[in-house]
Amino acid sequence: QQQQQQQQQQCAGFDLGPTLALLVPRILSWLPPTVFLQATVAAAKSWSLSWYAEATGAVIVPDGRKTINEAINAAAEGAALSGCCSRSAVVFVRPGVYSEAVRVARTCVVCGVGLAGAVIVEAPACEGALGFVGEQCARVVNLTLRCRVQAIRGQCVNVPAGGPMLEACCVEGSVVACGATTVPRLLNCIIRGSPGSGLRFSDGCCGEVRGCTIEGHQLHGVLAERGAQPQVHECRIADNGGAGIRLNLGQGPGFGVTPPNDTPANVVGNELVNNAGGGVSMAPGFIEGEDEDDGAPLFDLFG
Repeated sequence: QQQQQQQQQQCAGFDLGPTLALLVPRILSWLPPTVFLQATVAAAKSWSLSWYAEATGAVIVPDGRKTINEAINAAAEGAALSGCCSRSAVVFVRPGVYSEAVRVARTCVVCGVGLAGAVIVEAPACEGALGFVGEQCARVVNLTLRCRVQAIRGQCVNVPAGGPMLEACCVEGSVVACGATTVPRLLNCIIRGSPGSGLRFSDGCCGEVRGCTIEGHQLHGVLAERGAQPQVHECRIADNGGAGIRLNLGQGPGFGVTPPNDTPANVVGNELVNNAGGGVSMAPGFIEGEDEDDGAPLFDLFG
């Protein structure tokens, strides 16, 4: 016991004293997982990822579970059984390539460990790499998401409901969000290389896109249609085959509107560079099906 207390007193090479040594582990276990990864692990080797997982009930992939989907379920069940209403389901994913289509049906935090690009989710078949199911509010951080089949890149990430957040992720394809109650948030992400539009919002969807790089898509960087009104700010939107931002303002088939003279406030403050269809393009109609794939044959990108 004395040896354990001495170990607890060492944090980043400093003697904490007996009282603080007892408080520090409790305080660190309260930190959000992303804050713990960004600050504490780098500054204090005594408090490792495994220690944090044990203290909070987080699940590490592949240590605790072999797949991300299994880890999400295990973490959520553990949080529910803990009896603590404030405890979140947390999943840490170590660097590697994970061949699976991740489906998030529970409120949780899924956090890639390591440098950007170190944790890759690669959907193996005709499925998107990441899908959110139900009205949860999950958070996904520091993952690279891609599909083996090129045409499926047009639906790499699907958000049909809820208010999930993607932060510091790289999406090699499209993010598709729809539904009047759907409010996704994308912060500091890279979205690139879709055969359609990079971000597609439809059917009354709102949400926020901030600080992202949206580039190299065959159609538009951002497409909003069917009554969608996302907030898009402080983004770099470049080198897309269509407009940087395309707004189809109609509220339904045959219910067109006159486009305003000025750029709408919900899409101002972006850097728009070298987009073939201009910076911000507005159309009066509803325009269904603009972003569908053309039926081209599927082929394996990484096989």
